Amino acid sequence: LPVFSDGAVFLAHDGARLTALSTDGLTELWEAGLGDYPGGGAVLFGGTILCPTWFGALRGYDAGDGSRLWELKLGGMCDAPPAGDDEGRLFILRRDGLLVAYRISREAGP
Repeated sequence: LPVFSDGAVFLAHDGARLTALSTDGLTELWEAGLGDYPGGGAVLFGGTILCPTWFGALRGYDAGDGSRLWELKLGGMCDAPPAGDDEGRLFILRRDGLLVAYRISREAGP
C-alpha cells in the first residue's frame, strides 16, 4: 500500500526497493534498497518510513532522503505492515501469528 505525506508518496515494491515520489508529477525523490522483499508495505511513523521485510527484518528510513536509520531482526517472516499508536508503540504481526510490540525512537529505533 502507498503511504502519502507532505507532498510525497512512499512505495515498497517487489524490486526489493523503497521509493519516494513527489505527488506533483510523480518524479522520483529518492530510492533505497530494502535488502529483501517488503513484507506487507511501508508505513510512516514519526517522520520515519518503516518497512518490514519478508525474511524478518524491520528497517527505518529517513522520509526526507531515504537513508537507513536502523535495522531490527524480528525473528520471523512478516507479510503485513506495522501499526503504531500515539504513545510511540509499534506493533508488528509476524507470519507465524505472533504480535510483537516495541517502543521506538526515530534515531535509535526499537
